[in-house]
Amino acid sequence: NMTTFEKMQSWIIHKHEENKLQRMLFCAVYIAANIAFFVYTAIIWTAAVNAMDPDDRLSGWAPYAKAFGAVIDLNGSLVLVPVCRTIIRLMYNKATRDESCSSKSLRVLFDFIPLDKAILLHKTLAKLALFGTIGHTIMHFINYSIRPDQTVRRFGLWPFYSGIILLIICQMIYTGAFEDVKRPTFEIFWYSHHLFIFYFVITLLHGEGGFNPNYWKFFIVPGVLYILERILRFIRGRRHVVVLSAFTAEPNLLSIELDKQTAFGADGFREGQYVFVNCPSVKPYEWHPFTISSPPQKTSFTLHIQIQGAGSWTRGVKNFLMSMAPKDAQIVDFTRRNNQGQVVKGKTHGPNGLQILMIDGPHSAPTQHMTEYEVAMIAGAGIGLTPVIACAESIVYHRWKFSSGKVFPAHAHFFWVVSYRDIEAYRWFASKVIDCQIAVNNLRSKGGHMQGKTFKFNIYITSVPKAINMTDVKLALEDEGKLGYWGRASALDEKTIVQDLTSFSKRDLFAYMLNPTEKERKFDDITIITGRPKWEGQFREISNKYPSKDVGVMFCGNRFIGKDLKKMCSQFSSVERKQFFRLHKENF
Repeated sequence: NMTTFEKMQSWIIHKHEENKLQRMLFCAVYIAANIAFFVYTAIIWTAAVNAMDPDDRLSGWAPYAKAFGAVIDLNGSLVLVPVCRTIIRLMYNKATRDESCSSKSLRVLFDFIPLDKAILLHKTLAKLALFGTIGHTIMHFINYSIRPDQTVRRFGLWPFYSGIILLIICQMIYTGAFEDVKRPTFEIFWYSHHLFIFYFVITLLHGEGGFNPNYWKFFIVPGVLYILERILRFIRGRRHVVVLSAFTAEPNLLSIELDKQTAFGADGFREGQYVFVNCPSVKPYEWHPFTISSPPQKTSFTLHIQIQGAGSWTRGVKNFLMSMAPKDAQIVDFTRRNNQGQVVKGKTHGPNGLQILMIDGPHSAPTQHMTEYEVAMIAGAGIGLTPVIACAESIVYHRWKFSSGKVFPAHAHFFWVVSYRDIEAYRWFASKVIDCQIAVNNLRSKGGHMQGKTFKFNIYITSVPKAINMTDVKLALEDEGKLGYWGRASALDEKTIVQDLTSFSKRDLFAYMLNPTEKERKFDDITIITGRPKWEGQFREISNKYPSKDVGVMFCGNRFIGKDLKKMCSQFSSVERKQFFRLHKENF
């Protein structure tokens, strides 16, 4: 039998292997701080109530109402910090830039304080604020039911009226933020969430005489930071971004190419970062997040957008952009006249005089962590492919091509999960992934460039019909010669890369994806597998292949796959083997 100390030691090791120990310590300290603040406020107000004149004394429940109010003050203010995306991005960029001492120090900070999981932290703080709101309301009503006259004389009626308004606002904000609401109807989430402006204003006025004597003390620092954040977003969003081109991949995909310099200035972006996009001609007040699907070393960047149903914002953007294209064209290259009257690439304003698109970003993303690891597993599902392919292009075209000495990552394993019904909208991917394979083969042909490096790309096709309609497959391939069928032109450097270094073409790859005849089929380093991923086998193979090396696991996509990856990271991390699988998930 294990002693208590041994059990505790075993538990700590297990949590460390699950990569949870530091975050659990932070959560424990923060919850303890909330409890201490609650108890302190309750003690202070109990003494204050006991010191009141008996005729004006509140009930013994009033101190607990105030204690719950203190929980609201703390969490309802700090909830703004995780959405100060500019500050977080600057810290995140520094933490993932290199192996310097300052970068490593910031990584240690992120290990404890989950700013790299800003949305999750934001939700957690919001839940604590909601807990405080419920407790505050119940305690005040109990207090009022016991000492109604004394309560009205002490506080007046305004706190009750403003409290009811705040409860209605909370109801709308919280119900609009559920995943089942947010994902299919982002507009409901967007507009309901912007009631936060009224929430903060009314909370500052929620008190005796129309002033909250405590909340402003907690709000002032996060509030100032957030106001600065909004000013920076406004300035970034008003840049005249040059839109270079757009093309549609039927039935439900839109790709937009934009100029990097006019969108981001000299700072550029990092692998897999995302931006918020606004189209004033469609809905001037809505901003929607999309991951950048191109490597940061290019002079332009692309966004691949999955089109939603009729009446959606995404369909409105597609219709607006393609209205500027020739009739029945799938692709449009925008041009404009510069100050000298010359025709140049790109366009900033549409025919109605409004900016075509406004961009706010870039913002930090989990794929930035790939530069911390020698071994990286980069996975995506559905449209979560975009950061995956951006990382693949960055690695093979730039990091490996121009590296000297040790490179991060040196071993890159990519995974993409896609439903069979969606494959036709991803034919642009077939072009991009084969370009990556050609670039890798080209590096191998030159000798030392690929020594000590690994490139693997697994494609998992789910929900494959038992009987595939070959007529549909032929129809999907017959328009291959049309302009824009494969998306934009190849990213390959025609001068330095030999084109015929693969035994298959992008048509071969795409045709097989449309008609997978085997359980598993290899195309050089690209493997197409029918069915869902068997993650345990992949993790075991990588664990055995790279002993004593930490593995970074980056993921964007379905939350259920994210849970599977989290479980595998825990299972295959080991203190004894000195190997940890660390998961970095996308959270919009």
